[in-house]
Amino acid sequence: MKGEAERGKSPPPCKGDSAKQMKQKLKWLAKVFMLCTIPLYAQASVPAHKDTSLLKKAESFVQLMTHGYGHALSTFSGPDGLVGVVVKMGPIPSEPKKILWLTKDGDYAVAGTLINPYGADETAHIARKMGFLPKPVGKAVFFKNTVNAAGFADGIKGPTIHVYFDPNCSFCNRFYNLVEPDVKAGKLRVHWIPVSLLPHDSIGRAVAIMSADIPSAAMALNESHFDQTHELGGIKPIDSGRLNVFNKIFSNTRLLLAGSGGIAGTPTIVFKGKHGIQVLHGMTEPLKTIELDLTK
Repeated sequence: MKGEAERGKSPPPCKGDSAKQMKQKLKWLAKVFMLCTIPLYAQASVPAHKDTSLLKKAESFVQLMTHGYGHALSTFSGPDGLVGVVVKMGPIPSEPKKILWLTKDGDYAVAGTLINPYGADETAHIARKMGFLPKPVGKAVFFKNTVNAAGFADGIKGPTIHVYFDPNCSFCNRFYNLVEPDVKAGKLRVHWIPVSLLPHDSIGRAVAIMSADIPSAAMALNESHFDQTHELGGIKPIDSGRLNVFNKIFSNTRLLLAGSGGIAGTPTIVFKGKHGIQVLHGMTEPLKTIELDLTK
């Protein structure tokens, strides 16, 4: 490619430069400067997209992916021809926004992490620049915030673990089924902390669980009727009202994002054991390993 050829050239010698040679040298330096800075500039800038017709296509995708729960607010030019879409999930203005990607013609959508050439999460980088993600916090602060996070307890005896979960998360469903026997046997207590990270109507299901007279029973209903094929919880979502509960879910989600550097996954398991504060993203450790670490 031309850019690679220019990168490999050497500048003209400095000694005895003629005006023509100096001009050539300056042009070479300008090209090298552009080659070095374009990737950084592309990551830092979020220009608005001029094709407004793509917003209609984006809205169609968002409506389909969220069962009518989310809305496409705007589009912007993304890397390598992609089109970024700012998505609002939920019924109130304060709900955190998310980013969806479209191909340049708007015929395909990509939901999830976009990795840049440096191996970093470009989606999180842009989301943080646009103010959609909170600033990261240290493990000690994250643990303190987690202990005080809005949620509900399950179990009356045993050491406590704190678990961030999404009601539409299939791995959370598996983890729930894994720990429930120990919870019922009085070997473990779980502080369940609902968040909304996944598409569809996970926020509405989280609100339904938290609004129930007995949240642990509502969660048991959600998990026992979980649809693994479509990755949907079993409880009926609440789509409006109860704004105080919606705000608690948003706050929990921001706590999780701050504690994970913006790359959050569920379940996220937090506890303090023999080896200090542990934060496990996803089902990364067998339950017996967690229990051994919790044993004093």
